[in-house]
Amino acid sequence: MAPLRGFRHIAQFLSFFACIWVAPSSTLGAPVDLAALQDKIVLGPYVDILEDAEGELTIRDVTKPDFQEAFQPHYGSFINLDGNAENKWVRLQLTNAESIRRWVFEVETSKLDWVTLYVPEPHEPTGYRAVLAGRSENTHKEVLTFSNFAYQSPPSVGTDMGTQTIYIRLGSKGPSALTLVLWTSEAFQIHAMHNYFFFALIYGVMICMALYNLFIYVSLRHKVYLTYVFYMTSFLFYFSIMNGHTSELARLDGALPLILEWVFLGLSIFLSATFCQQFLETRANTPAWHWALVVFQCMAISIIGLGLFQQHDNAALVANITGAMGPFTLVSVGVIRLRQGFHSASWFLLANTSFLFGTVFFVAWTMGLISVDVPGNMIFTLGPAIEAVLLSFALAARIRTLEQEKLVLARSQARYKRASETDGLTGLYNKRYLTDRLKTEASQAHRTGHPLSFMMMDVDNFKRFNDTYGHPEGDVVLRVLADVIVNEIRDYDVGCRYGGEEFAVIFPDTSTDQAHHAAQRICQSFAAKVFSPPGHADISSSVSIGIAEYLSDESPADLVRRADEALYAAKNQGKNRVIIAF
Repeated sequence: MAPLRGFRHIAQFLSFFACIWVAPSSTLGAPVDLAALQDKIVLGPYVDILEDAEGELTIRDVTKPDFQEAFQPHYGSFINLDGNAENKWVRLQLTNAESIRRWVFEVETSKLDWVTLYVPEPHEPTGYRAVLAGRSENTHKEVLTFSNFAYQSPPSVGTDMGTQTIYIRLGSKGPSALTLVLWTSEAFQIHAMHNYFFFALIYGVMICMALYNLFIYVSLRHKVYLTYVFYMTSFLFYFSIMNGHTSELARLDGALPLILEWVFLGLSIFLSATFCQQFLETRANTPAWHWALVVFQCMAISIIGLGLFQQHDNAALVANITGAMGPFTLVSVGVIRLRQGFHSASWFLLANTSFLFGTVFFVAWTMGLISVDVPGNMIFTLGPAIEAVLLSFALAARIRTLEQEKLVLARSQARYKRASETDGLTGLYNKRYLTDRLKTEASQAHRTGHPLSFMMMDVDNFKRFNDTYGHPEGDVVLRVLADVIVNEIRDYDVGCRYGGEEFAVIFPDTSTDQAHHAAQRICQSFAAKVFSPPGHADISSSVSIGIAEYLSDESPADLVRRADEALYAAKNQGKNRVIIAF
């Protein structure tokens, strides 16, 4: 699920306490010695903060002596803004600025709506020159084109050996957590290159996954794949806006980026719940959890609506609740479905675990429990990108599962069909199958003019055999005759048990002369079989056979009748013989 903003708020809350725990008090408010700048310095422990909740203070105000004591030392690396048009003034002291020709100041977040950097300028009435930058504008050539606010110092800044004070005014319509970083110009160029490469790779993976599953949807026409495509697309737009890349490329104005961020966040949450419902088939298998997901879908819609009406505080509140409860719901449903035997749910669980990993990692990084030189937005984006790949694996596993289920079903259907068409004792086709097949063959013979022969046979004196040796021994006789029939006819001839001790064979594309040869082989092979009933001497049996050839103007029933009449003629003429009907 995509309520990253909600998790980000939780991380900010925890980081507030982390700042108290891990802040090195010995460096609070200390000047930053640029002579010691190698690659980068995180400025959080070196700055002082002045709250400007109403956003009314100016640079002239905050530089007055009366306001200097209002600045409070900052604890920790992160600076938190909770929105509501709040402003924070940051005071930073630099010394030995002339020791490095160029340095870059970066606000390491894309969430701010405006940043104003005030650098010393003796010719200005206030003594400071304002460098304004926001989501969609910058007013100075020193502001670099980058997803975050980045300011490159001109050569004129810091020409003396004294300490210089820089002020930064930060403002955001929504909650944000940020770090202030000072780079050498060369180190920043490498940092920017790595940043663009990382996000290009992540976005490329998400685009490839979306296109791949779009192709699968076109092939299979199953809506869960289309839901995945829309889910990843909304995810992609959300992250590109959150990370500042959309504003960087499209120069979006005013409140539009934040509105779009709420919209695509809501869409991501809604589609995440929808994907879970469709992939795990929650309506049929976990109905209670299905309705829990419906609740999250309603919350997602409310986030979109609140964002469109610029109710940022309320939108953030709903996102917080969704961010706290949503992943628990998804994981719970996945565990239940996995225990129910839906093995593809394992990939679903791994995917949502990767999403949570990014959040947990970011919280730990914010609290100082993990020391990794990776920006938080990269950590946030990496987890869901891995989720995109794993969900694609889940869909692939689902395809394999469906194919296996189809194969099992097809085999089961084939078994049931075979069982409904065959005789349980002999394994030959039964009378029902014979009737249907004979209609088909008769229609084919009538249409093509090819010959069709039909054979009826009956075990001679079978009732007396049963009465003398018992029905189990009679069954042995019937099974042996069935084996003889199968061995003496062709693969495309159709042997059937007509009923009792009567058997039949359909001979497609066969004249009565050809069928007569097969009948003679059956008579001879069966007569040669010897049966050994327990407690009795060995005995043999025989069959009488009647054959009829299909006439173009008769029905299948007439064909059966004529073959049956020929069979009775064989019986009347002494049995153990073949008679052809004319």
